[in-house]
Amino acid sequence: MVAGEASADLHAARIVRDLKANDPSLSFVGVGGKHLQGEGMNVLLRSESISLVGLTEIVGRVWELIGNFRKVQHYAEKNKPYAALLIDLPDFNLRLAKHLKKAGVPVIYYISPQIWAWRKSRIHKIKKYVDRMLVLFEFEKTFYEKHGVPVTWVGHPFIDEIAARPPGRPKAERLSSPRFALLPGSRRGEIRHHTPILRELVTRLKKRYPSASFQVPVAPTVPSSVMMEAFSGLDITFSEKGTDAVVRWSDAAVVASGTAVLEVTLTETPMCLYYLLNKSTAFLLRKVWGFDMFIGISNLLMGREIIREFEQEKARADLIAEECQRLIEDDTYRSEQIQALRMCREKLGGKNALDRTTLAIMQSLTMLDSKAPSEGAPFGLVPSHS
Repeated sequence: MVAGEASADLHAARIVRDLKANDPSLSFVGVGGKHLQGEGMNVLLRSESISLVGLTEIVGRVWELIGNFRKVQHYAEKNKPYAALLIDLPDFNLRLAKHLKKAGVPVIYYISPQIWAWRKSRIHKIKKYVDRMLVLFEFEKTFYEKHGVPVTWVGHPFIDEIAARPPGRPKAERLSSPRFALLPGSRRGEIRHHTPILRELVTRLKKRYPSASFQVPVAPTVPSSVMMEAFSGLDITFSEKGTDAVVRWSDAAVVASGTAVLEVTLTETPMCLYYLLNKSTAFLLRKVWGFDMFIGISNLLMGREIIREFEQEKARADLIAEECQRLIEDDTYRSEQIQALRMCREKLGGKNALDRTTLAIMQSLTMLDSKAPSEGAPFGLVPSHS
């Protein structure tokens, strides 16, 4: 298993728990974090060792990345695992899939790369090296079927994990002492790029709302000391209770584009999103790889901008501060966004996504391998939550 981010580590750990509940003899090895380790996986590498953002960061650690990749590759080639479950992280996982395929290891890929939006040429690698894609969104299923890739739409696990929050605080309380959740990302590179924007944003919002308060969730992949150093000198509270707790506390959230956008969407918390890459990566993204869509999954699901997006040259503290002000003060605007966020939930596949994912994995193994059950194939298992 390869889970290169905090959210992937969490999802993977729940899948492992479900699979082991069906067959305690199963064992797991690969790349992960504290959640997978807590489920008993033999962690060859920690998630943060392969999770980087931007061309500059990758170039700066290229030899480390190569060494880490080879460690996983050589382990798989030597030990021939029964199957591989690769989660997101296409720059690492699609390369690994090539070697796994050559070694005769069936490859199941969970959480698709966004090839429907950019770097569409990756479809050729996926067709060649991935035995089955497990996707979160229905439009992804349509995309892969069109290209002849075996695919199962399992839905998004957040549906079962994240409930809408109760109605927010009265407007008078919001105006007198607004609460802001600041989500800078779950990788060090993201935090480095985003901190200057958020520092200026806090200063601007404090001028307008002297009693405003700010909370930042600390991701498991980032030491709290990194966050504290990044925001030193500012009146900000750091929370290790998780994104959900911080967002539910807030009146509005400022979110770095990524998994957190969907987490906030499902709580129905008003927000805006932003993202800033280094110039070289941004150039590749736009001019070479042809990215020309929304960056927020909620906007993609609805086919329109229900959440304001501030990326690259638009990722400015003054513009984001104006949007935050509108989310706090304009009741009509705020209510319209909450209603649109509520509609997003209907497009995510319904409840029991974890059960569907586990079952799809087991069905895939049954179809992909001709071994007898006595040789270790988990045939005939039923998800423990069904």
